[in-house]
Amino acid sequence: MKENYVQNLPLEHVEQGCSDSLGVFFYRIWKETGGRMPGENSPIVEYLPKLVILKTIHSLEDSPDILFVGEESLFAKLLPQAADPRNAQPRLEIEPEYRRQVRESYIQASKGAARFDVIGSNYLLPGGIEWLNIERILLPFTAPESGLRWIYCYSMLREVRKTKDQPNQKDLSDYSPLYAGLDQLLLAPDPR
Repeated sequence: MKENYVQNLPLEHVEQGCSDSLGVFFYRIWKETGGRMPGENSPIVEYLPKLVILKTIHSLEDSPDILFVGEESLFAKLLPQAADPRNAQPRLEIEPEYRRQVRESYIQASKGAARFDVIGSNYLLPGGIEWLNIERILLPFTAPESGLRWIYCYSMLREVRKTKDQPNQKDLSDYSPLYAGLDQLLLAPDPR
């Protein structure tokens, strides 16, 4: 079985092409606003359907509660039942082991640090039937008046494999993204 991992990459990699154009767009808004919550006239509002918005973390043992699941987000595509507005807590649709695996990045984002992660996991989908490689950008935005902080999460699927075909983990310092369409769960060839 493939070893699961979360690798945090430098934020400079976002603008150097290791993210897609939306990832760069979200990161630049965060950077330009100094992490202050964008207003209703911000261009980010148009792209809310591609985001997941979370509370800050309150338990060091788990990932934070989810406030909003955009219907075009990767989360909604992988776990459609989580995007159902009647679902009181979409976080509980995620395998507990995956939530534990990714919690450290949420802890850092809860403190105000943006994160760019590459995640390899067979825990996200129920029963661990697929091994997924995901890039994720976590951007902590703070409301100027109340001081409350929310974490905006934008995720990109880079690779999906049946668990029997899992590759060996390569050194992620030489990370070269695999380009998979966000509307498809397919294995894209390594461009090298």
